[in-house]
Formats: sequence, C-alpha cells, structure tokens
Amino acid sequence: MERMNWGLTFAVHQAFEAQAGDKIRLEWSGARLGFMTIMAKADFDAGRYGGPYPIASDVSWAVWQVLQSGTTVVFAVVEPPGENLQVAATLEKVPLPEIPSNLSYGDLDESQGKALVKQAFTLTNERRINVAAREPRPEGAPADPGSVPALLLDDRLCVAAQAHSLNMAELDFFDHRGKDGSSPSSRAAAAGWHWGAGENISAGHATAEGAIRSWMQSSGHRWNMLRAEYTHIGLGVYCKMEDPGTHRYRYYWAMVLGTQQEGA
Repeated sequence: MERMNWGLTFAVHQAFEAQAGDKIRLEWSGARLGFMTIMAKADFDAGRYGGPYPIASDVSWAVWQVLQSGTTVVFAVVEPPGENLQVAATLEKVPLPEIPSNLSYGDLDESQGKALVKQAFTLTNERRINVAAREPRPEGAPADPGSVPALLLDDRLCVAAQAHSLNMAELDFFDHRGKDGSSPSSRAAAAGWHWGAGENISAGHATAEGAIRSWMQSSGHRWNMLRAEYTHIGLGVYCKMEDPGTHRYRYYWAMVLGTQQEGA
C-alpha cells in the first residue's frame, strides 16, 4: 500500500478510460475500507483530490458513476491501514442514452420555445451577476456567493436539457434520472459534452420568470445556479397542454450546468 499526502494509505489506485455515465464497482475483503473517490486523471496527478467519500462499515462493495469522460482514476484508502485488505476495481461500460431525433418544444412553436430559453438564460445570468436581483434566500440555505461570472449558452447542454424536458413530459415522470436510467452527466455526454453536468428541473411554469424564481427559492437549486465553478449552461422547455398522465404539469423545464475543461 502507498501513503498519500493526506496521511492516509492507498488500498487501490487504478485508471480507466471511461465516459460520463459509466460505473465503477469497488469490492473488498479482509479489512474495512475507509474512503474512496473517483476523478479525472489530470486532477489526480496534480494532487487535487476530490472527496473522499466515506464507505459504510457493514458493506463490502460500492458502485460509483463516472461524471466526466476521459481518463478516470479511482482510488480507495483505508484508515487505519489494514495489511489483509484485498480490493478490486472494475469498470462497467454503460451505453450512452439516445437523444430523441424529433426534439421539439411540444405545443410551443420553435420561436416561442427559443424565446423562453433565451429569457431563462438572461434571467439566470442576471441573478449570478447582480446580487440585488436575487430572490430572498430560503430559510436555512447557505450564504450566497457575491457576484459570479455569467454563463455561456452551450448548444450541447441545450440539447441535453431539451431532451430531458421532452422525455419527462411524454414519458410521464419528473426526476433527474431518466426512464432509461440516464443521469444528467450521461445525457450531456450523449449530446457531446464530456465534462460532467449538474441539473435543475422544474414543472408547471408557463413563464421563464416563474421557472427561475422557483429554482431561486429552493436551496439546492439556487446553489447550483450560483456556483462560480460552472462556465456553461443549457436550458430546455417543453409544453404539453393535454397532459393526462400522473404528472399533469403541462410545462417541463430543465437547466443543465457544466464546467468545460481548459483547452477542450
């Protein structure tokens, strides 16, 4: 086993060529594993360790989803060191979800849909840049950052957002996980964005102002929108006026946020 600069000890250190959405399974025996994490190789080589994520003491395996395509490093640490620890890491290649070929805004025509997306984009950046434009912070929410840079609208993230909005409406669900098992990162990768993604979803709002306000009034969604680390955004909206399913929201929104790697 190898010592880390945290003062902890490697139990496994392995690199995979992975894409967003793939899964890494870690199995161990002989001693308790303390923490593990996965990250881009460039971050690992530079000592920018993410996590680590604690592992429950009563389990002997765990599965993590890869958030970013490319060379991905998985490592696990044991604390205190266990000489009998046996650890194996395996990669499960997960097919990227299919992006619907007939992307549309539903009962909105193209000009109406694009106008709503543009409005939501403008309103998001307004709240990032101008602290005074923000809705009151929800009770219990962490403190906001100050002014943060405006986001760039990205066509790939817009495709991922529009596809998820359409699928939520037409497949009658409201969740970050798609009916096909897809995640925000895997949907973004399917659209050509390979650096991981965060996502906000909302429903029932006929206006961009209503959707943005609902996110700003929710602690987690607000935090996503105001994160300075994000550089790019995609937005989608789908309208289904005759919406007879379990979820009868008529309007379905998705916001997909990502950080493009330097030089990419």
